[in-house]
Amino acid sequence: MRKIILGFTACYILTLGFVIYFYSTVNQKPLIGYVDATTLIKNYNAAIDFKKDYEQKSQLNKMRLDTLVQELKQSGGLLEKNKKYWPQEKLKAEKKQIELKSEQISNYRDYLFESARKEDERVTNQIMKEISNCVKQYGAENKYTVILVNTGYGATGYASEGIDITKKIITVMNNNYQRSKK
Repeated sequence: MRKIILGFTACYILTLGFVIYFYSTVNQKPLIGYVDATTLIKNYNAAIDFKKDYEQKSQLNKMRLDTLVQELKQSGGLLEKNKKYWPQEKLKAEKKQIELKSEQISNYRDYLFESARKEDERVTNQIMKEISNCVKQYGAENKYTVILVNTGYGATGYASEGIDITKKIITVMNNNYQRSKK
């Protein structure tokens, strides 16, 4: 994994160097911008709304699971309380019901976890695609030569505040998101 990251970083630096060299040889001053992807995601209203919805759904699902587990415990307690009085056949049937309920709860928990994982992956990919498209469009409309995107994996070690356009991109993305909600 480290070799892959180092390879990408080396390609990234070489490409950036080539672009800067190419533009400097044709007497155009390159316009370079920088965007912090982590800040974008934290401040992008669509990502914020998704996180709120996700947390609400998670809380609701947790409450549902807690209710099912509580019902299972009550069934187990009832069985334990009456095992002296119930016939063996009824005890076996009740134990089988409890085992079945326990398995169903486990399957339901797995289903909820997998559904949440898939939804998170889907929305994350959608948000990253929106960020990428917005940065590309902003760069083209504003005649940027290169816009560097720091994804948190260290591809950009340093960028001057003067070239940080993260706030501008956030504004554009949030305006687009607001329009799409109407």
